[in-house]
Amino acid sequence: DMAASKANHHRATLKALLRKYAPHQLGSVEALLLSHNGRENELFSSILHKYGGSGAPNAANEWEERYRRFYEEHNPSKLETLPVIMNLAKGKEAWVMGEMVKKYAAYHAACDAALLVAVLCAMSGARKSVSFTEPSQTLPSQSP
Repeated sequence: DMAASKANHHRATLKALLRKYAPHQLGSVEALLLSHNGRENELFSSILHKYGGSGAPNAANEWEERYRRFYEEHNPSKLETLPVIMNLAKGKEAWVMGEMVKKYAAYHAACDAALLVAVLCAMSGARKSVSFTEPSQTLPSQSP
């Protein structure tokens, strides 16, 4: 019947994931399926997220390509150190990518704030300097 076929598919998928990422959990297959009944795909995703896999045989290459695209957009100077970064991120690629996104979102927000201050100063006719190189540097100086 259809339900049994679906259950067998979920069981086989879970076993394959656990065999690859968490062999010590293979004895928990039935308990995991029971506790995630109807939410099997969430279970599979959480395993992949926890262990840093993508489900594809070339997961490392996929992560390297994601990092490459990210740095091409946000910080091209990091591209030359990509092999070192990938080595440091090994096994926790998803977490590191999340941290990178947070870091560069804050950086771009600070740059946007500096740009806004510069525009407002220009509109008011004030003669103030603004540095756009690093968001940690000061915004407009207090002296004219």
